[in-house]
Amino acid sequence: MIVFGEVVHEAAAAARAGRNVRISGKRLSGRTTVLRSVTESLTSSGMNVVQASGDRVSAQQPGYALEQVGANLSFTPRTRELSSLVDAFASAVSPRDILAIDDLHLCDPLSLHVISAVRKRVGLRVIHTEVAGRGREVDFPPVWPEMLVTMPDLDLPTSAVLLQSVLGAPIDPRAHAQIYGKVGGIVGLTVALAESAKFAGLLEFDGTLWRARGRRLWNSHLSALLDGLLAELTSDERELVRWLAEDGPAPVARIVERFSEATLRRVFEQQFAAPLGEPSGLLIQAWPPLLSSRYQTSLTSAAADAGDGEPPMSFALLGSWPGNELAALAKTFAEHEDRAAREAFQAWATAPTIANALSYLAVGLGLSTETERVRLVFNQTSASPRLGDSVDHIGFAVRRIQWLRLGEQDPDASAAFLSQLIALNPRLESALRGADAALEVLDGSGVSDAVLMEAERPSNEFVLAGRLASSLAVGDLEAVRSGLEIAQGLSDSGFLVGYIEPARLMLAGQARESVRLALEYREKAHARYDRSEYCALSYVAAMGEQYLGDSVRMHQHLAEGTVVGEPSSALSSFYGAMFNLEAGAAHFNGQTQLRDSLRQEAATRLPPIGPFLGMGMEFLDSVIRFADHPVEFGRAVAEVVERSLALRYVVGAIQTAVTGLTIHWNPELVAAFLRAYRMAPLPAYENAASAAALIAANDVDGVRAWGKTLSSAGDDMDLLARLVGSAYRSTRQAGEQELAEALQDLLFGALSAAADAPDHQQGLAARLSAREREIGLLAGELSNPEIAERLGISRRTVENHIANSLKKTKLTNRRDLSALLTQP
Repeated sequence: MIVFGEVVHEAAAAARAGRNVRISGKRLSGRTTVLRSVTESLTSSGMNVVQASGDRVSAQQPGYALEQVGANLSFTPRTRELSSLVDAFASAVSPRDILAIDDLHLCDPLSLHVISAVRKRVGLRVIHTEVAGRGREVDFPPVWPEMLVTMPDLDLPTSAVLLQSVLGAPIDPRAHAQIYGKVGGIVGLTVALAESAKFAGLLEFDGTLWRARGRRLWNSHLSALLDGLLAELTSDERELVRWLAEDGPAPVARIVERFSEATLRRVFEQQFAAPLGEPSGLLIQAWPPLLSSRYQTSLTSAAADAGDGEPPMSFALLGSWPGNELAALAKTFAEHEDRAAREAFQAWATAPTIANALSYLAVGLGLSTETERVRLVFNQTSASPRLGDSVDHIGFAVRRIQWLRLGEQDPDASAAFLSQLIALNPRLESALRGADAALEVLDGSGVSDAVLMEAERPSNEFVLAGRLASSLAVGDLEAVRSGLEIAQGLSDSGFLVGYIEPARLMLAGQARESVRLALEYREKAHARYDRSEYCALSYVAAMGEQYLGDSVRMHQHLAEGTVVGEPSSALSSFYGAMFNLEAGAAHFNGQTQLRDSLRQEAATRLPPIGPFLGMGMEFLDSVIRFADHPVEFGRAVAEVVERSLALRYVVGAIQTAVTGLTIHWNPELVAAFLRAYRMAPLPAYENAASAAALIAANDVDGVRAWGKTLSSAGDDMDLLARLVGSAYRSTRQAGEQELAEALQDLLFGALSAAADAPDHQQGLAARLSAREREIGLLAGELSNPEIAERLGISRRTVENHIANSLKKTKLTNRRDLSALLTQP
């Protein structure tokens, strides 16, 4: 299976090198598939692999597994006496043979004792699979050297590749999130849920994507699979899992009132239960979430009953259990939005007013399952094209412009409707054109000079939206700052401030503060289940992490932003941009199929050229086509930069050029970068522009002097290290020895020191929200209940914030967190 290619390669290499291999994982994790692939790889290279497997019958029949081995080796055990069996088996194998045993945990003890003895006597290599928590160390002790392979849960992009392979075509991201939220990254359940939903008609193919027909993918065909898994448990383990699935997450103390601690431990080790929360307030939930669907219990509502009114499944509460966080995040957003969309549509159907239409559209736009209802609401809501002064009327008209352009993919109809509105409402021309200008910026049409040159102070959020989006795209940070001040006095501009303020901070050279603020605003969006804002802020946070050089957190934010589902159509480019960034990472990791799958997802939402990095397809296309050809790559990316500038996407041009230069240093691309930078001298790229100019001029003394001006606390240190490293490789290959030495001194001097130590912990602490800082400062001395009482909040909220703070700062305990925050 393609998703386990790396695991198979490593396991086969270990076996060839004479090591034993133990493949451990939860049920349906792909253990058997990996073992089969490893066996095929070894056999194809001429090695003799003998196969056997355990099952529930063999576990009760002494010598059953050994009989399988004997049949494959053409010898028949003549006695059940242990030493005779060992002698007979040992004489039939050699150190060159490999024994592959599937489900060793289900093998009978006699066979395992014999195989274990022969392994020690002859040096026989053994590759075996076992269920996590069901090891047989007493009957089959580990023998050095051994490689332990722990089966990984699927991450979000890889599960999309698997689903495409299973279904034969890409799956709609929302349906993908529904599946991921139910199975938590477990391979077998991912395949089973997709195939059964397809068979039951709950997934349908629209010619391009597989989409969910309704709000549920659970179907009765899965019952046998889940019941079969539970059948392998003991009666008390099975009862505990079912109780958790029916009643929802429960505290450990409540569980051990009904079940023994030993039973809970066994269930936990076998990964039929997962943690929810940090140790001080731990809840245990049935895992995977699909078990709750089996018993027709809502995990969300059950979790609400387990606490004191806090959001039940906040991803910030969840521990680092594989697949847990993203699965819960996908589940809670999907369940909330399904309910909210249903209730809002019913309210509109009862009273089809513009206000009710807007309430529904706030949820329904962007949900593939709501497309027909959205179309119905637009077509059947009575709204005169003479808008008057009502903000609701203007808002509904703007939503219709947006829907026609981006939802129905009919820009001509959108333009005609806009012209009609302006003709009938000349007083509102600025508002209507401002809203349309914001859409044009995001969908790749470019920046409107008329909006930028408008001298009148924005009087409503529609005019302001166009002004802010356009100003940000051209890199006019002063205009953005001024617009944000105006936004504070408008009633409906929360999203503008929430997204654009962190973006402005990043371009102003304050990437750490940008990430912190984006995540703080994102927490609030999560509390409101505002999918669009959550998605856009995830993109901003990911961009900040990329700038800072933290690829792990960048991918985390991208996964979180995509799993909640596509935002409203006006912001779909953010969603596509996240897929595009992941596709670029997959390309450099050699994951061609994953790259192409992600790129296909991105292409349905992204224009060729976009206002910001990751929001256009042409740069990624250049990377894919020319990454191994530096000259052609530099020329192609320089052309993308020039096309960006022609559309007035100055920020996108700068970011594209800089990113291209970190991949391959190229004089033509340097010139394009400096042209773009002169149009908008953004502080975030000031040092990069200085370095590029000096290196391009071969100014060795200038490079050395510039290096002495660098501050180790600068947010751009990682970017500069990547840029200088690329230039160093190029100058060394070109034989420019003196310049190469100066760049090398920088890499091992100022830039190296900056990467090793400089305010690194404080940089992590800067990502915390104001409330997280407040609670973290108290966490070293006070208990959670004491903090809750002092601040007037619930204990669950305290637990939530501490868990999130530890995750952001990469610390392991609350005392270290408090110590970090008390540092000057």
